[in-house]
Parts: sequence; structure tokens; C-alpha cells
Amino acid sequence: MVMESKGGKLIPFKEARQFGRYALNIVLASKVLERMPIEDQFSKDLIKSEVSRTQKLQEQDLEDVCEIIGNRHAYCSSSKLLEDKEAEEEIEFLERDPNMPNLGTRVRRGPDWKWKNQDGQGAGTVVGHGTRAGWINVEWDTGLMLPYRYGCNGLFNAYDIEPCEEPRIRQNHTIAVGCLVQRGPDWKWGDQDGGDGNIGTVYRLKTPTEIYVRWPNGNKSNYRYGYKHCYDVKLCDPFDPCVKDTIRRQGEASSIKSAHISSPKVGIVLDTSGNSLHDLTSGQSSLYSCKRLSRTKKGKYYFKNSTGNSKNKTWQWRALDNNWHDFSKSDNQAIENGLAQGKVTTVLVTIHDQSYRVNLKKKIMVNTKSKAVSDIRLHVQDKRHDQ
Repeated sequence: MVMESKGGKLIPFKEARQFGRYALNIVLASKVLERMPIEDQFSKDLIKSEVSRTQKLQEQDLEDVCEIIGNRHAYCSSSKLLEDKEAEEEIEFLERDPNMPNLGTRVRRGPDWKWKNQDGQGAGTVVGHGTRAGWINVEWDTGLMLPYRYGCNGLFNAYDIEPCEEPRIRQNHTIAVGCLVQRGPDWKWGDQDGGDGNIGTVYRLKTPTEIYVRWPNGNKSNYRYGYKHCYDVKLCDPFDPCVKDTIRRQGEASSIKSAHISSPKVGIVLDTSGNSLHDLTSGQSSLYSCKRLSRTKKGKYYFKNSTGNSKNKTWQWRALDNNWHDFSKSDNQAIENGLAQGKVTTVLVTIHDQSYRVNLKKKIMVNTKSKAVSDIRLHVQDKRHDQ
């Protein structure tokens, strides 16, 4: 018999009866873990000692409990796996390097291009700064997203792409990466956009009705675009004189970032059917078929705005009583800075006057004196917005 799952194993036919008790032994193992110290590894003698305090078991049941506790990381819940996956995806869309073009900047192949026809001989949009120094993530208008060299990292000094002012042509898509937007009829996020009238750029489509926007003040967050018929943002008409003037003023207000960037560029979206953009906020509520890179959840979409509420995303550590506690604001910032730098894998934090080394890759923290190990996690508060 083969268990085709994480942590699975081959089970001989003669052990089928014992396997029928596996679910009961998993429950027992979870109860035992609640009373054990948080460590990365447990000795079999320690496990057996803790089990004996709960109830008397047959030898084979005891072996199963030891095996389950020893391999406990293989029994993650689907929600935990999904949370980890989303956290990994978020890393690809971070803005890390001030010497690189902003997220949302429109680009074309640069002087050191060597990637054949990956760009479809067209323009693309910067969607993230790579975890490796000198690399930048670009989504081409074809929907393909790949990393490219931009700057120097000690091994090379190359520019595969360069900023351009070529607008995004939407073709058959309702909204796309590179689109130009401003607050819409259902906006309720204060001054995240820097104030009414400011124009931002779409740099990510997470679901057909959830988009991510970068504003000229540097704020980045997700917004409703058709979710339950609500539109936090609306498309701008690039031929409108007011829009052109706003783009010009935003460009003038932006500081010069490097010799390769005279001013941050704002992506513009054009409708191939004519010279103006249609008002998409009046009565249109269907799910849009957009090219996107992130796998969406099946079923209902639950929307949350990732900026403006500091409780939406918080790093936490697990105490001996198995309860999760928030890191301090400064430690949270230290962890985020470590992730943003890419190469940093450990961060030092202080809890109750004791120092801990946080391992960002393994998602654990180790007491620098006692060597006690605790789990950490990125807690994302899942909120539904009242309509």
C-alpha cells in the first residue's frame, strides 16, 4: 500500500491492521506535543517518557507516536501550506533596491539583452526586485514573468532592460499589469494613494478582481476591481489633458534614482478600440479573464487590503504554551528588512531581555544562550470587507 502524500511510506500488508490505528495515534501525538518543550528534535526516550504520563500503550502504538512526533513537520495543515506558499509568492513582488526602477515602471530590452525573444519584441512592466542582487523581475505584455540583470552585483555589470515610456496596450483584457489607475467610486482607504487625484500603476493581478497598485508616494497595496461589484480604483484615460498633467507633475516630483533612470516612469494603458478608455465601473461585475502569474484560490475570493492596517501582516513566535505572540514593531521591521535584502537568512531579535536568532528560511528562532528552538510564522489576518 502506498501513501502518496507528504511524509508517506510503504506499508506491508501484514501491518494494515496497525495502520487502522494511525489516526488515533496522531491525536495522541498532538496531545503529547502540547506538553513538550519547543525543540527541533526530540529523543525517543523523551517522547516515550511523555507518552507514559498520558496512557499506557502497546509497543507498536508507542513506535507510531514516536515516528509521528519525529516527522511532525510532514503533517502541516492545508491552510498552513497555503499560507507559506502565499508568503513565498509575496517575496517576488517586493521593492528592495532604490537604484532600480520602481515597481510599475515600463521597460524594454536594454543594451546587454541576450535572452532571444523572451520579451515578444515588446514592452513589459517591472513587478519586483529580485532576491539576488542585481536582478529585477519583469512581466512582459505577453504575460511571461522572468528575472533580468540590472546593475552590478560583483559578478557582472549588465542592463538587460531599460525604462521606456511605451504605454500598455490592453487589447482584450479589462485590466492588466502596467495599467494606469486612480481611486474609484468605492475607495475607502484614506490617503494610501497620497491624496485624491494621484495616479498609480498596476504591478500585479492576484485574482481576476484583486489587483496590486504602486502609488507615486511609494505605497503599495491590493485593491478591489470588481470584487462584489466594488471598484476601489478606476482606469485613467491617458489622452485626458488632466491625466497627462498629473503624470508630468508626478515625474517632476520624483527624485533621480540613478544614471539609468531620469525619473520614475508611470505605465499608461491604451484601449486598441479607440482613443479613449471606457468607464468600466458602471454595472460591469463579471470575473475578468486576465493573464496573471499567481495561482488563485478556487471558490470564493476573500479580499483584504494589505496596507493601512498594521495588523494585517505580523510576524509571530510560538511560546511554550503553544500560543502565538506578536514580535515587537522593531523586530517585525528587522525581519521584513532581512527578507527585503534577499541574501540575509538570519536576524537577531530580543524577547524578554533574551536574544534570539531568527532563521528566515526555516521559520524558527533559537535562543542564543539556551539554544531552545521556537517556531515563527507570518500571520496574515483574513478580513472580509463589508459591502
